[in-house]
Amino acid sequence: MPICTITSVPKSIRHLSTATITTNHDIKPLFRHIEKKFPTRLREDKWYLTAVSQESMFLQQIGALVGTTMLSEVGELYRYLISTPAYANPEQRQHLVRRMREALIKCIVLNGIPRVLQALRSIAQLERQEDKDYSFSRERWQVTEATRAHALSVLDILYREDYEKIMDKFEAHRDIPFISTEISYGFFLADHTVLDLVETELVMMPNILSQDLNGPAMWHIRGCVRSGITPEETETIQQISEDVVAWAGKNADVGRVTEISDDMHGLIETPAQLEEGKK
Repeated sequence: MPICTITSVPKSIRHLSTATITTNHDIKPLFRHIEKKFPTRLREDKWYLTAVSQESMFLQQIGALVGTTMLSEVGELYRYLISTPAYANPEQRQHLVRRMREALIKCIVLNGIPRVLQALRSIAQLERQEDKDYSFSRERWQVTEATRAHALSVLDILYREDYEKIMDKFEAHRDIPFISTEISYGFFLADHTVLDLVETELVMMPNILSQDLNGPAMWHIRGCVRSGITPEETETIQQISEDVVAWAGKNADVGRVTEISDDMHGLIETPAQLEEGKK
């Protein structure tokens, strides 16, 4: 099985001059930098969506902003996006806020309700009445066998046999496997009603990386590749996430996609290839 062969990047990498971009705390240059650097394929694959090139880019930013506790800047991201032609009318802005809200809801698992409430409030303060989206994706949600089965199927894509090994470490703390499977994934992370698997990883990995949590970050760097993002794209997204962390004046010293090897069960296969291998 092939191993990622892109050039390794030093862990201490910092791509933006913090002194330059934070002098007046104007975050728009950071947004423009990320928009320019974001992997082209992930934008082009979503050409048919209302928001065109912005779709994946802002999801990554939300994860990193919440992870670094730059919660009011989530509102600034919303302000920045609605100033672009991609969100020129109320229907487009409703579409945007529905997806931003879902990204934030998924962050509840990673950061807790207080941070997410504050971040979402920074958007709500800027919304015009005609731009508000009143959809409620979890209105009729219940814990069922189907919900659990779907959560396990997503966990199998991201972790494979490792998930059971990780959960075995908590055999004396059975609340953790229950919450992780039934709640974290069953209710939040495996719910792809609004954001699909790839888009969810674009929130998860930058968020965890921005908290400087090496083990969990590596799980989701690996998860990005397993969900169908190429190693090169994953590296670029990690660099962009580190730019956000640097802008916030914090550090994130975690492993890289180049460190993923066959010892971690080979991470180049996509979900489609996994299904083919089962036949």
